[in-house]
Amino acid sequence: MENGRNCGTGFVCLAFFPISRIASLRKEIHDLSQDEKETLGTAWARFSQLTHAGPDLSIPDHVLLQHFWLGLNNDTSQQLDITAGGSFAYKTTSEGVKLLDRILENTSFTEPLPVVQPSSQEEVSMAEPPFTL
Repeated sequence: MENGRNCGTGFVCLAFFPISRIASLRKEIHDLSQDEKETLGTAWARFSQLTHAGPDLSIPDHVLLQHFWLGLNNDTSQQLDITAGGSFAYKTTSEGVKLLDRILENTSFTEPLPVVQPSSQEEVSMAEPPFTL
């Protein structure tokens, strides 16, 4: 879940994003909640896509994972704990991401995942491919 990105020339992409877009992304990440009929894999895909939708927000990986876990509904968080072989909260960041990525690989999507796109005034081309969780 490496968040360190630059624009390919050593300066941070953060300088090219409007403060409103950065604040909006941070709020969406912090306020994440699983949709009513959303599977765990779909929720993880949506969260991963959200964390890739902009520049490095300087949110540590373990905090990102915690926000995801806290945004799950009770049934899903219990299922995740069972899958983790105990409390998911006690997994390391890399163990948690690995488990969630495995769940995502086995998730069948019946509907296309909504694509997070910046508005036309906030559009920015990225010099590097998005980081992976």
